[in-house]
Amino acid sequence: MINSDYTGQYPVDVVTIEKFAELIGNTDEAVRVMIKREKFAVAQT
Repeated sequence: MINSDYTGQYPVDVVTIEKFAELIGNTDEAVRVMIKREKFAVAQT
């Protein structure tokens, strides 16, 4: 990753599952399981 991957405008309202997994250091599948268990708010697109 490059430094610009770590910068952005905050607060961030929405990120993809893949990007969220990367930001918290988990796999996409782990995040999907947490979503199914209603651990996170999910915006429907």
